[in-house]
Amino acid sequence: MKKGMLVSFLVVALVSCGDQGPEAGSLIMSLSTPNSDDGAVQFRLTAAEPNVINSVAVICSGCQLFQERVSDTEILGIVTGSIAAGNLLDLSVSDVNTPVLYSGSVTSVAGRDYSLRSANGYLLAPALQE
Repeated sequence: MKKGMLVSFLVVALVSCGDQGPEAGSLIMSLSTPNSDDGAVQFRLTAAEPNVINSVAVICSGCQLFQERVSDTEILGIVTGSIAAGNLLDLSVSDVNTPVLYSGSVTSVAGRDYSLRSANGYLLAPALQE
C-alpha cells in the first residue's frame, strides 16, 4: 500500500515540475521595413487571452511613443523619430514563454519628410530570442 502511494506521489511531483506556468517578463517587438527613412509608424499590438500586455516602451534612440490602451490585450500606438528596421518596442507581458500569442501590425507609416506611405511590406513581430 505504501509503495503504491509513493509511486503516485512521485508521478504527481514529476508532472507538476513539467508545468511551470506563465512567466511574466519582457518581449521585444522587431520592425521589418522596406525603407530606411521612416519617421512615424502607427501600430496595433494584441495578445491572445488570457495573456496580457502590461506596458510598452520604445527602444530606438531618440524616438517617442504615444499609446492608447484599448484593453488588457490590445494597445494602439505611434512611434516617431528616426526609425529603422530592428528592435522597436519592449513589451512587458504576462507570459514570455508563449511569444506566438503576441502580435503586432503596422497600420500606417510616414517618412521623415511627413509623406504618407503604404504599410505594405512592414512587419512588427516578436524578435527571435537567442
